[in-house]
Amino acid sequence: MSNEYRLNSLEDDEILKLYELFFGPILMRRETEFYLESLKTFLNKESSIEKVVNKLNSLEIEIIKLLSQLTQVPAIFLNEKLSIIFGEHPSLIGKMIQNLIAKNFIFVHNEKFLFIPELLSVHYKKEGITAVKIDTQERIYDSGKFSDVINVIIYFLSKGLKFSKSGGLYKKDFEQLSTVFCTASGYLRDEYDIIGYFFSTTFMYEEELQMEKLQSFFKLSQLERMLALAEKVFPYLKPILKQVYENKTSYKISKNDLKQLFKILLLASVLNHEPYRADFNSIIDFLTKIGLCKTDGDDVIFIYYEESDVLPMELKITSNFAIYTNSGNTDCDYYLCALFSEFVKYDKITELEINDRSICRAIQNGCTFKQFEDFILQHSVNLGTNVSTTIKEWFSRHNSFFYVEGTIFFAESIEKGKTITRLIESGTIKAFPVKEDAVFLIPDEEKELFFSFMSRSNFTFFEKKPRKKAEADSQNEDPTEYRTFLTFNND
Repeated sequence: MSNEYRLNSLEDDEILKLYELFFGPILMRRETEFYLESLKTFLNKESSIEKVVNKLNSLEIEIIKLLSQLTQVPAIFLNEKLSIIFGEHPSLIGKMIQNLIAKNFIFVHNEKFLFIPELLSVHYKKEGITAVKIDTQERIYDSGKFSDVINVIIYFLSKGLKFSKSGGLYKKDFEQLSTVFCTASGYLRDEYDIIGYFFSTTFMYEEELQMEKLQSFFKLSQLERMLALAEKVFPYLKPILKQVYENKTSYKISKNDLKQLFKILLLASVLNHEPYRADFNSIIDFLTKIGLCKTDGDDVIFIYYEESDVLPMELKITSNFAIYTNSGNTDCDYYLCALFSEFVKYDKITELEINDRSICRAIQNGCTFKQFEDFILQHSVNLGTNVSTTIKEWFSRHNSFFYVEGTIFFAESIEKGKTITRLIESGTIKAFPVKEDAVFLIPDEEKELFFSFMSRSNFTFFEKKPRKKAEADSQNEDPTEYRTFLTFNND
């Protein structure tokens, strides 16, 4: 959308509002063209805009200057975006935006986009930013650069953590996480929060694990996983990454230009989730650690890789139920370790532990003993008889019974179903057989007594609710009109 179109797209009432901003209330209405010409003539004077804008406070002026760099700005999450850029609370930003709209500095179209009229914005327009093509020697992505991230994800899975509304870690969870990881990874709080934001917005929906999305992610190569995280947490990087991988070349941008580019791309992006809060330096430090880019003096280089390393998983399970794996492995089923066990230690070797709690959690996530057996066989692990028997008993105990919300109760095996039948026949509990020794109907008025008896008698059961599925993420589009301020020099 050109600046000319922006000017022509102003509604008559918007032209009048802009006129009143500079000249005061209109007492006698004239043709719209008169007001447009008056505005153009008046604003050609160098000091005209400054005299009006300087009546605003310093934050409002900075907002005007920043929004003037774009033809239009998506309204969704605008307060949160500007909060990240200016370091102010979103509610304060919201008040500033509403004030600027009320004063006719900012106009709104279709409740979806905000813009500064071109007659104003041209005064603050900066020159575009150029990314320069550069040759690099790095063609194979070192999978080790992303292994810390993968293992933090494994940790989250094994602990069943809950995250804040914004996708961050709670203090107590961070303290435990840092005890396990900090010595080996060297990550800071911001960097763990970036991984937490990725995990909670990608694999969780209303506190339930989305197994299909988890499996799809682990099927990717380590390079593809790294790019998936970058595009999910920092979707405004998409135009740069798209250019890098379509042209199969690295690009260099000065740090100062990139800092300004981050702000504009963030503002221009249409996001599916509230943006992750991090300052520019924290973002660059993290992206450097995972190998997406590197710094070179005053420049940042976004690196192109052709492919990434592959490192098979080496798996060992001991007689004390400890699991040991090489932490840098890229196997697509590594996540299963976290579903069946709990994270214990992390370094070059990751240690996890299978226990009664972890098997219970595995069942709640839909895993079965058959899946566990297949996983063990796939990796040629020979379990001792005692270990195999105990794990099978844990699965059997926790998977004995489950109930569907409301009234239907399922028994896992005929033997356990017969136990329920005998209890019903003896009058100990009240329920009606739906399928002999397998499925039972519990009257609503008997539900509380039924499950109270089951609990006192040490019967293990689970409430089986329909699994919630998140709506498919709509593909984040390229930030609105990024080509008006970002170009790539391929010479």
